[in-house]
Amino acid sequence: MVKILTLQSRSTGVSYYRGETVMRQLCKANGWQFDAVAPEDVTPELLNSYHIYFDLRPTNEKNLNMMYLAWKAGCKIWVDIDDLLWNIPAANSAVTNWSPTAEENLFRALAAADVVTVTTEELAKHTSTKTDRPVIVIPNAWNDYAVAMPETWNGDDSKTPGIATYFWRGSNTHAGDLYSHRHIFTEREDVIFRFMGELPWYLLKSYGGHLDRLNWDSFTPNTAKYFDKIKEIAPEAFIFPLEDNDFNRCKSNIAWIEATLAGAACIASELPEFEQVTTLPIYSSVMYDPFALRKAFELSRQYISEHLRLSQINHQRAQVVQMLTGQNITL
Repeated sequence: MVKILTLQSRSTGVSYYRGETVMRQLCKANGWQFDAVAPEDVTPELLNSYHIYFDLRPTNEKNLNMMYLAWKAGCKIWVDIDDLLWNIPAANSAVTNWSPTAEENLFRALAAADVVTVTTEELAKHTSTKTDRPVIVIPNAWNDYAVAMPETWNGDDSKTPGIATYFWRGSNTHAGDLYSHRHIFTEREDVIFRFMGELPWYLLKSYGGHLDRLNWDSFTPNTAKYFDKIKEIAPEAFIFPLEDNDFNRCKSNIAWIEATLAGAACIASELPEFEQVTTLPIYSSVMYDPFALRKAFELSRQYISEHLRLSQINHQRAQVVQMLTGQNITL
């Protein structure tokens, strides 16, 4: 039986799509063991019983120390990253949490790993310049073990549709993305803009924006409650503007997947990951067309259901396990 170990960490959106949540599903489906331990509980005897050490975004000394101990015990090292962390733009508040030490630690981890997995082809290109180890793209996926896929679009494309809700969600790391696209968020008779997470006060007319008021909800870190909330809001569209820079060009498909799971179409900037999916482009003539929104949702629902189920995508992770362990795994 394959045994995989990782360090305990707090639950986040990143861990939901890339870390403990997906790894536990992987191991459960294949009869393997996955454990998350606190650093103080790690012993050489413990490590000797595992085949693989998995680390998501290893950027601190704790991660590097654990990686070294796991390597010394004979574990294969699997690193996963989801963002171009060494090229965070100035308008992204995450840059204040980045440091030369974090960057050095990440590059050391990439160099030491036996395999690196990433979210997108663009991120793979950049990551391959930092390591000579295999870099494998495993896309984010709909967790079909936990969240139901809606049957129909939330909206009304009759000849007399009502007021549509256009929904944006994100943290203050997206303030630059919102501000640079502030002209999108303009008062309309047929649309209500609704925000979750970041409070974008700079979109108000009193601060140079184009909205009279903000319809805002706080963000919950509880994933189940988050999905319940966006289904309760039932927006016709998610809107996901991004500045055109290397960091955002490496962004993954999470907003599009979540829009579809909420019963909404996704309107997004024309960057690599979104050019390949069934989104509507920002500033396009059809971004307020209910017929186009419905069609975009239906195509998205079909594509995700056929190609991006976690139960399918985890076959790719199982192949990584096979590569690392040399075991012949039936998929």
